[in-house]
Amino acid sequence: MKKLFMLLPALVMIFSLKMTAVAQPLQDFELAAFPPNASGIWTLQYTGTQYWTRQTYTSYLPPQTASAKFNFFSATGGTTQSLTSPTLITSGAGDSLKFDHSYRTYTGGEVDTLRIFTSTDDGATWNVLVTLEGGPVVGVGMTTRLPSTSSAAPTLTSEWGSKAYALPSGTNKIRFTAISDFGNNLYLDNIRTKAFLPVTSDASTLSIDAPSGNYIIGSATIAPKATFKNVGSSNLTNIPVTFKIRGPVNYTSTRTIASLNSGSQVQIIFDSTFVPNTLGAYTDSVFCGLATDGNRLNDSLVGSFNVINNPNFGTGTGGIFFANSISTGAPSKPEVCFADTTGGRTLCRNGVYYDSAVFTGSLDDGYWRLGGANLGLPAGYKIRLNGVDYDSIFVSTNGILGLSAVNANLSDFSPEVLPSATHGVELYPLWKDFDLRTIAGPNSYVKVLVRGTRLYVYWLARTYNAGGASNDIVFFGAAIELVNTATNSNIIYQYGDASKGTSASFVTAVNNNTLADHVIGLQSNAAQYIAYRQRITTITAFGPIFSTVGGGELAVEFGPDATKLNNKCATLNLKANLELCPGDVATVSLYNTSCGLIDSRQVTINGTSVPVSFAGVDNTPSQYYIKVNHKNSLTIWSKVVTFTGYSLNYDFTTGLNKVYGDNNMKLIAGKWSLISGDVNKDATIDAADGSAIDNDAISGVEGSISGYPTDLNCDAFVDGSDLSAADNNVVTGYFEDTPCPSPNDFVVKDRIPGPFDGYIALPEQDKRTTDEINKANINISK
Repeated sequence: MKKLFMLLPALVMIFSLKMTAVAQPLQDFELAAFPPNASGIWTLQYTGTQYWTRQTYTSYLPPQTASAKFNFFSATGGTTQSLTSPTLITSGAGDSLKFDHSYRTYTGGEVDTLRIFTSTDDGATWNVLVTLEGGPVVGVGMTTRLPSTSSAAPTLTSEWGSKAYALPSGTNKIRFTAISDFGNNLYLDNIRTKAFLPVTSDASTLSIDAPSGNYIIGSATIAPKATFKNVGSSNLTNIPVTFKIRGPVNYTSTRTIASLNSGSQVQIIFDSTFVPNTLGAYTDSVFCGLATDGNRLNDSLVGSFNVINNPNFGTGTGGIFFANSISTGAPSKPEVCFADTTGGRTLCRNGVYYDSAVFTGSLDDGYWRLGGANLGLPAGYKIRLNGVDYDSIFVSTNGILGLSAVNANLSDFSPEVLPSATHGVELYPLWKDFDLRTIAGPNSYVKVLVRGTRLYVYWLARTYNAGGASNDIVFFGAAIELVNTATNSNIIYQYGDASKGTSASFVTAVNNNTLADHVIGLQSNAAQYIAYRQRITTITAFGPIFSTVGGGELAVEFGPDATKLNNKCATLNLKANLELCPGDVATVSLYNTSCGLIDSRQVTINGTSVPVSFAGVDNTPSQYYIKVNHKNSLTIWSKVVTFTGYSLNYDFTTGLNKVYGDNNMKLIAGKWSLISGDVNKDATIDAADGSAIDNDAISGVEGSISGYPTDLNCDAFVDGSDLSAADNNVVTGYFEDTPCPSPNDFVVKDRIPGPFDGYIALPEQDKRTTDEINKANINISK
């Protein structure tokens, strides 16, 4: 917590000295005296503790080493203090005030203020030139850095900004007034004014055109470029211009502009010798060195760029590789494929948590401990990372998955640079400060499910930014390959689009690099780790979260073999037909031959081929069963099938040899079809089904009084046509043939629209006590 400081007894201390007007080309605070006394004496106006000071080693550009600082961090709310210039040469038309600054708030909620005044009568009266307010958004007001509870000074050029304002004609004094809201610190540097009288010779550096942004290591040689303009009144010749790059690798190139007419501009291409083959941050600077230049303020520009590893595929430390679903040139790459979560285990939903016996902390900062029968991995299968097997997971509310028993820090909401010494063996689908409490808003959950040889964990979570819960929501998840060999698991992280619940504001924050500290990656120890995307104050690993600037879905896969990062959805082209209904929704499920559910989807079957997409299909030849379950038809299973290249065609309509048991379909208009009549879904068409249909048919009430889906022919009425068909099938006595005893998985009548395949399960029954529910809903402050 920030320390509170008591104001000293009121004591007005004013440093002032009347002086003859002076030229004030630049105040860079490089001299030790403060207030500055070179080129005229500056003055301070304040009461009590002095919060305007000189700060060393925080100036805007090297080799400068100092700036002015106002300590909003310590100044209690309402504190007002001013720094005033000496009397200046009276400004004329076209004169301006320019300065560089760096500022950030403490939590994002404070509104510190810098108000700049001008005077035309040597300070007798003042007029407001501009009011700059603090806030959480970089680039707005005086904010150049993201909010932080640290009072550390800026250390990077990118943490500074520049301002320029036209001065009223006749201005001869300027005052900088800080008004505290108890936020964080402000730094000022390079304050300058100049009466811009017509200049005959004035060559300016207009822009740095390249390099800028991020360059993938090993990219083609770069030819730096910059644009220059003659803003003077006379034509110029033989203008020397220099481009410098400073960083892990240095570069200097000088060119001469042979001629440049007044008002004209030209782009200069410098020596094509800079090779981006060393990782790191670089500063590029351009200087226009005309000896007769009458205005030096516009001669130089400074920019920055980074040389980074390929953000879409590459290697970590300790023999681990990654590739995402938009990588090009990678040995392999995954595709986006989300599993259906119907029947999965909900750990929390809409501010209510379940499984209190295995939960630690709060839905703001907490985690669940799941292992053994409580997790339900298939027999003999484990998670394997860096040669070590794990059968338990620890699911954090803040986007972390722990894989060892030592995970006391899983409630940690402050991401750290990987490898983190304070964290254990962990996966980071999106380590971020999230809030799943009711106070954060509705529509949030964490869900876990085991499907075949995959373990899935999904979050729909609201970010917690400085000051409270935000409106930024993201859907993301992890799919972990379960293995029964010595091969390490492949791990897939996926990020959903708006249809899954991700908000446009979250996408914007990612695009603008204003998403507060977060990490995507994994670590097994300090010898094996990878930071796919990492932002701790500044972004140092650049892996994208979305496939497009609009927030397109993306998958990124990690594993020990760069050629096998190719998780995909498998496509089943399925043809099935219903006996009476011309077309209706059915649940199509895929099981392995050990009767483990792989994935399920709901599609409309109508006798034509429809594509069904399944997650979790192995990238090696494996055998499966297809199950088709319709709300009032007898469920059917396929014979054993195998996908080839993640693709399979299967047609139930061609014969009884396509259905498990070689029975339980009827030939209808040349197509073998699912048999109607199992309305109570007990795997048998018998008298109980017939009775329900009979009662509904003779009730005279529209719809179903039995509670069962007794409208067999899908005409919106239960009548004699349904009863007749049911009676025929009851007499024959059909029953389900199945290779896998399994619970009924048809739940359309109990489902509502949601983010996966168009449906999600309704909230599970809350089995906790009233006290537990009340405790979960207590607003726990950070």
